[in-house]
Amino acid sequence: MVAVRSKRRRARRRLRVAKRLLLIVLVGILVYGVFNLVSVAYRRVVYPPVRYQQAQAVDTAVFAGQALVLRDELALVAAQAGVLNILVDHGAKVQTGQSLFEIVDKSLLSSIDEQLALTSDESPGEVAPEAVIVERRQQLLHAQQSVRTLAGEVALGVRSSDAGVVAKAMRELTRARQNAQKKEQEYAFVTRSHTLQEERRSALLVQRQQAIHVVRASTPGYLSFVPDESVGALPTSEYASVTIDMVRQQRSVVAARPNGERVPAGQAVGVVIDPSHAMLIFEAPETIALPQLVDVAIGDTVMLAQALPPLLTEVEGKVLVPLRLESPPLAPLLQRNVQLVVRPRGELVSSIPSSALVIGEETIVFVKADTGEHLERIVRVVLTKGNRTHVTGLNPLETVVVNPARLPPAVVAP
Repeated sequence: MVAVRSKRRRARRRLRVAKRLLLIVLVGILVYGVFNLVSVAYRRVVYPPVRYQQAQAVDTAVFAGQALVLRDELALVAAQAGVLNILVDHGAKVQTGQSLFEIVDKSLLSSIDEQLALTSDESPGEVAPEAVIVERRQQLLHAQQSVRTLAGEVALGVRSSDAGVVAKAMRELTRARQNAQKKEQEYAFVTRSHTLQEERRSALLVQRQQAIHVVRASTPGYLSFVPDESVGALPTSEYASVTIDMVRQQRSVVAARPNGERVPAGQAVGVVIDPSHAMLIFEAPETIALPQLVDVAIGDTVMLAQALPPLLTEVEGKVLVPLRLESPPLAPLLQRNVQLVVRPRGELVSSIPSSALVIGEETIVFVKADTGEHLERIVRVVLTKGNRTHVTGLNPLETVVVNPARLPPAVVAP
């Protein structure tokens, strides 16, 4: 009995120890949970969540609309009617003296080529072969040499006063002269047909060159085969004489010249456009203010332009704004009218919440890096509209901290 009671007491003691350990564990878990809840609540109150927003690019365009293109160009006119044969691709940059295209009179050219073929196919009976001409020339030279030799013998006989020798030499000299005259006639006969053929062929080749009129560049520039009705009428040097009606009413009526097209005489086939400069003129309110340098966007092409002083017009409140383009590409110059967007040349302008600014000696904004760090960025305020501010100094689409006051000091990167 004593042993049984002792065993039960030991079991009860072990159970009490286990219960105390379990209670300690539960109390520890409870304390840990309460501590975490308090910490989260504290951070929520003292350090609210940092909010972010992506900077938005601001379109700083000061003008968007239609403009008139002025360019220096040289018209390429067909001097004769014929078929166009293009030698240089449209849009290529050409040099002075370079062959650009041909105007071919095909009917005349076909007739001349047929005649040239006939002269090449003439039978040997009609034109003496070269070997016969050489043979006749040798025979003539030999006969002429015989005449000179016999004339010398006659002179020797006269000096020696030998009448018999002189008489014999005179008879032989007479026969030699007759033979030389005959050989000269034979040589003239065989060379006459050959000379006539060469003269005829040369004349046909000259006519063939006239049937193919080659047009060459007289000045370097861009070659365009899409001339319009205003070729050469709007040079850059006369921009000050452009009127507001010209800007409003001028329209491009271009007609591309396909290879093989028949072109009448006197018609413009293409133009060589001066690549050094061009001008754009657009109508704008008289209150428009442009910096000296602007960016001009025409489609996907963006160019640097110099803004010149506005031109007064007869329309109240309206001016014409001329822009000078330096070394423009060909594409914007092919039309007389273009749709363009003009922006001041300078830094990118971004729109961000005004609360993102930290104003001190310098105005800064915190941006979130790819690594998660928060980096300072010095910005310049351009304009404030309500709760949005336009600034420069940010990269496109950077993420800014909207509530920088909530950033823990230790988190901010130096």
